[in-house]
Amino acid sequence: MPDQNAIARLEALTVVDKKASQTRSELEKVKKELREANTELKVLKGLNPERLKKNVAELKKKVAAKSADFDIQKKELAGSRKSLRTAKSELTASHNETDAFYVSSCKQWELFFTGFQFSSDKSDDDTTRIRCLDRETGTSVIANAVDGNKAAWSTDIGIPDEVSEAAAEQIIELKLPTAAI
Repeated sequence: MPDQNAIARLEALTVVDKKASQTRSELEKVKKELREANTELKVLKGLNPERLKKNVAELKKKVAAKSADFDIQKKELAGSRKSLRTAKSELTASHNETDAFYVSSCKQWELFFTGFQFSSDKSDDDTTRIRCLDRETGTSVIANAVDGNKAAWSTDIGIPDEVSEAAAEQIIELKLPTAAI
């Protein structure tokens, strides 16, 4: 028969083993709670009001910069659209020109009737002007006024007197507008 001391020691070891098992299971529960608490702590650190205020301030600065860039691009686009409209109207007026009513003796200069309007002119579809084309360079100018018996041109491109005189005759005869730019 086993010894009473051995049985008492065995029972004491069983009790200690049960306590150790309970302690281990409690330790696992505490570790699990600690992991959950750490996860919640990370979430709460992410919600730190001071850090969030800094982030909001930085984001506001970025939005303001992007907004300023957008406004600049918007203005540039509006200017480009205006230039495009002007160029389209000039092109349309150029395409609406009739055949040359005068060709110089050297065949370098031609005079056309055109519907071209200066940007300072009021919108009037019935405007007719005289355009002089240099066939060698492709440069053309519009008659602004009549000066004596010659036409005054919007730009000096070396138009001969005979061509200016022919343009002035047409301006006077047809009573075409002669508004300076």
